[in-house]
Amino acid sequence: MLKTHFWVNLLTISSLGFWLFLKSETFHWYLTDENIYYLLARNLGFATLPYRDFFYANPPFLLILLKISGFLFHWQVAGLRIIPIGAVLVSSWSIHRLLKKQIGLLLAIPLWIFLFSYISLRASTHATGINGTLTFIFLAYLFVREGRTTWGAVAFSLGLLTKFYSITALPALLLGVFLVGGPDRKKKILVFAGIVGVSQILLAVFGTLLGGKAFWEMNLWYHLAKPESASNDFVAVFSRLFDRNVMSFLVFLLCLAFGGGSLLALKRQGKPLRPPSEIRAWFWVGGVNFLTVLLFLAIQKRVFDFYFLLFLPSIIFLLGGILWFGTQIEWGEDLRKRFALHGGLLAISGFLLLQPILPMNWRVMMRDPQSSPVAYWDHERRNLDELVEWGKKLDFPPGTTVFGDSATTPLFVLGTDFRIALNEADTNSMRFRAGYPPPEEFIQRLEESRVNMLLVRTSLRADGKETLNGMFLIQEFGEYLKREFQPAASLEMNDRTKVYLLARKPVNE
Repeated sequence: MLKTHFWVNLLTISSLGFWLFLKSETFHWYLTDENIYYLLARNLGFATLPYRDFFYANPPFLLILLKISGFLFHWQVAGLRIIPIGAVLVSSWSIHRLLKKQIGLLLAIPLWIFLFSYISLRASTHATGINGTLTFIFLAYLFVREGRTTWGAVAFSLGLLTKFYSITALPALLLGVFLVGGPDRKKKILVFAGIVGVSQILLAVFGTLLGGKAFWEMNLWYHLAKPESASNDFVAVFSRLFDRNVMSFLVFLLCLAFGGGSLLALKRQGKPLRPPSEIRAWFWVGGVNFLTVLLFLAIQKRVFDFYFLLFLPSIIFLLGGILWFGTQIEWGEDLRKRFALHGGLLAISGFLLLQPILPMNWRVMMRDPQSSPVAYWDHERRNLDELVEWGKKLDFPPGTTVFGDSATTPLFVLGTDFRIALNEADTNSMRFRAGYPPPEEFIQRLEESRVNMLLVRTSLRADGKETLNGMFLIQEFGEYLKREFQPAASLEMNDRTKVYLLARKPVNE
């Protein structure tokens, strides 16, 4: 038994070591929404608070974590990466603890799905909140499984204080408390629900005192008012993710076949097919979590790729339950067949999951450049470090105010002496299309503040024409740009993306 534990621990540590090796390429700035969170966290203070002083459509805990990390590491990208990397490591440890005793070495497959699925691998160092959310959810499941209901409720409450979509795990967690709670299950359910309820009441009170009506507009009404998008509906996003993560789906099907074959073998050996209560709980909890996330996605007007990561707890539990049957087969004194079967399953799963990570010419599968995802490191090397370096070389007075594209402007400000206009880093087009606030009102505020400059990102279309991105696709902002500003500097990021810094036109124009 001790030897088995050693090999299981070694396999988990080796998997995390390989994951960290892959992540060694990520200590750069990227074109993602995380730049919004970084800048908001840096500006966070008693004089600049969410809801009251800037738009922030989430609970505040993520900003607090990033504030601490950024302060400790002087807002260097490597220090900021500690939050999502630490979150993934804690989640992996939780998965290890949840599955190790029941399925041994086979826990590597659910762990690999969590670490190396293409969508998961890409998102796992982006500090947008999904990684922290999953960490608190996995910790909550672990604490509930171990009978520490209070700690489970605290962990889940922290998840809700990070991102509200953590709520998708609540039904499954309550079911988990019921299934493992023993004679005191009713009391434990009340304790769990009570702690979670109190945390949300405190958040509502704090948010209302801080931002008043704005807290509710940003955290409730805005999300309900988000405009629909054909490219972001459930079917379109699922289709895109299926193409990019087809190897993960194949691994799941392979495990299903392994579980089915194991059931047949157990039946021939005359062993009971009904699993013990804990394994049955995995199936129930995984199934309920799956249905809850599916319902959550079905009611969204816009579905984003990372929302599908909320399925990961379901996949972990369901795979754990399926693989458990394979650990119950009697092999007699000759264990070579068991090693061959389990080792073969691990080898094939690893081979499949490795395919989208590799460069195209190294792959055995997924070699079509039109439909297959770019190799992981090639993706990560598309960074924005040059934007920061370019900004540092520009000759403008410190404190010059700038406003613009939500993916690039916060990073531009974070790495230079420019200052974000109105403290508004989150300028995603959805908030303006939803009316929070209407474009005309926001433009009036910009004019009252006499914003000095705009930062605009453009893309080259297939027909060779240059087009604006983000908020400047909205008519009012596009007209404001042309009416009041003119190019002052530009940076060609690559053959399809360009960034323009625009200064105010002279008054006589």
